[in-house]
Amino acid sequence: MQTMKLIQKFIYVNGSGKNMQIFLEPWAEQFEIPPGERAEISVHAPSESVDGILEIEQLEDGLIVYGYEGCVVYSTLRGGDLPPSE
Repeated sequence: MQTMKLIQKFIYVNGSGKNMQIFLEPWAEQFEIPPGERAEISVHAPSESVDGILEIEQLEDGLIVYGYEGCVVYSTLRGGDLPPSE
């Protein structure tokens, strides 16, 4: 029997006139999204994690995405991986 994979996706659009940050927790990863850009966030987890809850917190300068146990979070901008903020 093949294990199913749960995939959740959402798009974050930076509609502000300034750079915004996306923080991925608990991995302590941070990415910068320029004004007018769209970032895709994908959460992959085994089907056993179906009870996992993805929490998103809006900040003044971006948002925090809190993953759950067993998930892996990917972020892309214009089809490529987002480079970490420095």
